[in-house]
Amino acid sequence: MSIFPGIQALRAIAATLVVFQHAAYMASLSAPQISISPDFGRVGVILFFVISGFVIALQRAKPVPEFAIQRALRIYPGYWLALLIEACFFFAIHRVVAATPASVLLYPATASSDFTSIPYWTLVFEVAFYAVAAITFAARLSDLTLTVLCVAWIAAIHLFSHDPASVTEYGFPGLSLLLSAVAQNFPMGVICAINYHQLRRIGPVPLLIIGAVAFAASFHLTELSRPRIFCVGLSSCCVLLAFAHLRAPRIVMALGDISYGIYLMHFPAMVFAASFVTLPLAAMFSWGMIASASFGLLEHKLYNTLKAARSRPQSAAGQV
Repeated sequence: MSIFPGIQALRAIAATLVVFQHAAYMASLSAPQISISPDFGRVGVILFFVISGFVIALQRAKPVPEFAIQRALRIYPGYWLALLIEACFFFAIHRVVAATPASVLLYPATASSDFTSIPYWTLVFEVAFYAVAAITFAARLSDLTLTVLCVAWIAAIHLFSHDPASVTEYGFPGLSLLLSAVAQNFPMGVICAINYHQLRRIGPVPLLIIGAVAFAASFHLTELSRPRIFCVGLSSCCVLLAFAHLRAPRIVMALGDISYGIYLMHFPAMVFAASFVTLPLAAMFSWGMIASASFGLLEHKLYNTLKAARSRPQSAAGQV
């Protein structure tokens, strides 16, 4: 599988955008004059989804059982650990702690009614995409066929689905998840990975210009609409293609390594802190980053430990 160091930097940027948006939201509860536009959190999530489509497409030659196990190890242990820590936080501040099967197992639902403040709806999309990818990769289709299928998926979203009526429907569309507005960002990332070298010939500067135009155009489209999400996704694709091969400063790469843990824990940490003290935006953002980065280091170590433990028996079997 090709190495794209810039992906880690983009993960760090996406996580930071989400943390900033949630910090602004928490700060606005005590200072209503705070208003952040655009919604940087939504931009960060769309960038995450494009990156996910890109990275998963690079693994299309893997045996499907290995692919499925690796994806499960990447998502579930860290998420369950975050749920446990968040439950302890909420118990300490006397908030209700009750989870639903959908929030624990990450399968599609039409609403969120449990205690968690982790934005786990994005993980539901991820798990659904992994399932589709596993089934598709098992067929060992050609790159051209995969590209055509991805284009057809995006077209189907625009032709046969509707724009979400609310933020709740946007994040929890139920069984129509694969035809929801935000799902189109996964196949966009897949197309970028499969056709990376051809698309890179456009050049970094033209790619960034196209991305800037697409992002600017999104402001003139209806909030949460399929065209607006497409424009932000196209902008994310252009940024990814322009920077995927570049190596960022070490601190940025390190943040990319622990970005999943940052994403999981930043909002629970903010909710916990807000129950004791009112923090301005800068302080809330700093606390969210520090607390979630600490958890991110733990989660990253857990994942690497589980991955190493799984590879040891396979290595031993190969030596027999």
